[in-house]
Amino acid sequence: MTVLTSFLSAWSVFLVYCKPVNPNSKQRMKNKKRILIVSYFFWPDQTPRAFRAYELAKEFSRQNYHVTVITKKLKIDRIKNDPFDIIEIPVKLENVNEHIPSALFAMEVRKNIRRKKKKPLHTRFNAPAKIQFWKLFIWPSLRHYEFCYRGIKKLLNYRTQFIFDMTISIGLPIASHLLTYKLYNHGFNLGTLVADYGDPLTYNPDIDFSMINYLKEKKILSCFDFISIPIKKAVKSFTRLGIDPRKLRIIPQGFSFQTSNKIKYHLPQKSSKKSIFIYGGIFYKKIRNPENFFRALHLLKKQGKSFHFYIFTNIEHPYVKYLQKKYGKTLSDVVSFNDILMRGLFLGALEQADYGINFLNKSEYQEPSKLIDYALTGLKTFDIDMDLSPVEIVRKISSDDYYIPALDPVNDIRNIVSQYISLLSQKS
Repeated sequence: MTVLTSFLSAWSVFLVYCKPVNPNSKQRMKNKKRILIVSYFFWPDQTPRAFRAYELAKEFSRQNYHVTVITKKLKIDRIKNDPFDIIEIPVKLENVNEHIPSALFAMEVRKNIRRKKKKPLHTRFNAPAKIQFWKLFIWPSLRHYEFCYRGIKKLLNYRTQFIFDMTISIGLPIASHLLTYKLYNHGFNLGTLVADYGDPLTYNPDIDFSMINYLKEKKILSCFDFISIPIKKAVKSFTRLGIDPRKLRIIPQGFSFQTSNKIKYHLPQKSSKKSIFIYGGIFYKKIRNPENFFRALHLLKKQGKSFHFYIFTNIEHPYVKYLQKKYGKTLSDVVSFNDILMRGLFLGALEQADYGINFLNKSEYQEPSKLIDYALTGLKTFDIDMDLSPVEIVRKISSDDYYIPALDPVNDIRNIVSQYISLLSQKS
């Protein structure tokens, strides 16, 4: 009896320790669908692609999906308690932090952020884009190639753990799509593959056409089940690549409408007697050129109008430096160039302004996402076409030819995530 009693006692202890602590939680984890987001830009980068990836990660997590994000490693810690996993790829080449507000960096690091940019290879060799043969081996660029190369090297160790229901690759830069393509070719279980675009690459009007871009972009997109683009008029830029139109889905930029992320911000030199104009974003010489607007401001100044124009942008961008140099002397008292702000602070800045400026893209494939921020703050907005003459712009401003953008439900991040979720059942 003693032996039998001891045996039964030991067996009961064994059963206790073998019993799952919470079988229901294990079952929930088992049933939880897994989403992978690959994005070169991610919070705290302040770019539309970083916003896209971050908002998707938050909303998928809120809807009880297990989210993993692959992005580049920064020189600062991502000090946010977000409910998703982040895998960072070390990138040692310069300027990986160029879209992060310098205020986030410690003083000793901040000194080295804005290092002088090295000229890209095709500039140093003075080779036109169409004959950049070095891109056959290092594509799409040195630093983005490094992101892919180091990414594969690091992620191969995780191959057995990579079992996802859906992978969303956020581009541009196309390095995100290239890394996803390489993961697919190395046998990673990525589930339904979606290439999400903000702007096209090969047929981007701000980029010289390159046959290498055409061939490589077409090749990497062949592994994707779907390609999501923000607006219908961008379809043409992908069908020209030979992409089956049935793969294309229109999924706009999305933000949360439920909570306010605005942070109180005081514009420097703000005066109640001056009309305050504001703009946040990047300028492009070919498709978002503000020079006629600056000339219009010069005319308004000569007319004695009282105003100030606040620009929040990447002040180290070569074209921005050109604009500062060309118009800095004549407009220094009415125009100020400021470094990019975190989006919450920028929303706070918008609330201090009287008017928002929306520089229309000179492109049939692109549409600015900043109108969502203007709509969230109810800002009076002037649309400025780069082809308008300075006199026409003055007339537009003087006649109060503005509007207040309306929030469109299609931009609600909950609707955006629902569209992605629907793709899980559409894969052929």
